[in-house]
Amino acid sequence: MNLTPLGLAGLRTSVDPLDLDAARRDLWPRTTLDKRKARREPPRPALVAWPETRDQVDAALTWAVSEGVPVVPWGAGSGVCGGSMGREDSLALDLKRMNRILGVDTASRTVWVQPGILGQHLEDQLGKQGWRTAHSPSSIMCSTAGGYAAARSAGQFSSRYGVFTDMLLAARMATPEGPRWMGSWTPEGEPDLLPLACGSEGTLGVFTDLLIRITPVPSHRWFRACTLPDLPSAWTAMRTIMQAGLYPFALRLYDPLDTRIGGPTHKAESPGWWATQLAGSPRLRQQLLSLPLALPGLVNRIADNIGDRTLLIVGFEGSEESTQADGAEAMAILDKLGSDDLGPGPAETWFSHRHSVSYKLAPIFQSGAFADTMEVATTWSRLPHLHTAVRKALGRHAIVMAHFSHAYPEGCSIYFSFVGSGDLHTYDATWKAALAAAVEAGGTVT
Repeated sequence: MNLTPLGLAGLRTSVDPLDLDAARRDLWPRTTLDKRKARREPPRPALVAWPETRDQVDAALTWAVSEGVPVVPWGAGSGVCGGSMGREDSLALDLKRMNRILGVDTASRTVWVQPGILGQHLEDQLGKQGWRTAHSPSSIMCSTAGGYAAARSAGQFSSRYGVFTDMLLAARMATPEGPRWMGSWTPEGEPDLLPLACGSEGTLGVFTDLLIRITPVPSHRWFRACTLPDLPSAWTAMRTIMQAGLYPFALRLYDPLDTRIGGPTHKAESPGWWATQLAGSPRLRQQLLSLPLALPGLVNRIADNIGDRTLLIVGFEGSEESTQADGAEAMAILDKLGSDDLGPGPAETWFSHRHSVSYKLAPIFQSGAFADTMEVATTWSRLPHLHTAVRKALGRHAIVMAHFSHAYPEGCSIYFSFVGSGDLHTYDATWKAALAAAVEAGGTVT
């Protein structure tokens, strides 16, 4: 490869094996499992480049076309679907140095950013001026604005603020045929390609500029947690709240198992003796994990008999007057459905630790098991069947729990978390069965 054109463009590049290894994979659990079980890695790129300007991205794509080199855009590497996994003889275009805010227009409520800025850094810098995007995925500390556009990201506050496609007003994308301006930046007389580019997963080009809607930091938040008699009553509560036009920024339901072992029913405490022993003894941790994972079907059947009560978190934000009024209306709906009010504590605990889940999976893989998540969604009328079908399919090979979030007037998302034991064959069989069940039940999959 002739790297002279890249050098002339001022583009920093590397063929150091350490740099190449860093860009060969994302956080897809399948590749993590394969590395743990079989010591296999995805293909390694031939070259890594770190552009700092849109012109350097354009130059990199021009060079790649002339050399016949495939390009893999790479943000923070926190994707969980293999989208930025390595390609043989490719150019890994690492965008982390394109991390600047280029302008804030409070009159128009927009921020113009480069694609490599981390979500948390963006919120922190906007917050100093009293603004935010309100986009809050669980990976916010290790994911980028460009990744949000490429993957059609949805954050935890989507019930009120929408998903990233609702926030992204305009973009510039570098493509092999030259730059394209999209959204409100679309040149007159040209088609708007933003609906195609957003969600294209790096297959059509590389985002270089993004114009994102911002909203003021709220002056007040209202939180409440409660338990309801069972999932059907809780689903009715969520649907009624959304269809009443209340639009909480947080509406999150835990199934009975997640309520008891994963839900934030208690404030975070210092680790006890058992937790300390497990953390310090990988062998003990592996032995204790292997017992339930060897019989996932039995464990799931036991979970079916631990009780039906389920935890629901509700949160509103805005002015003090509006949050109090919306909260009172939501509580009236919940009271009619037999809820037990737990106060704001568990909801505040969830809010304070809402990003922690992204950092809890490594010990499971280190113990020889695998962990993953699967998000499905459907309309309210189909939700019970979708939940039953996918949970049953996952439960053949893994221990399963779920929470429900991203609620809208029309329907809701189910976020399944599952832990199993086995190699790639077991992992793939688990996913194959669950995907088939989701399709049969009329659900979408992300």
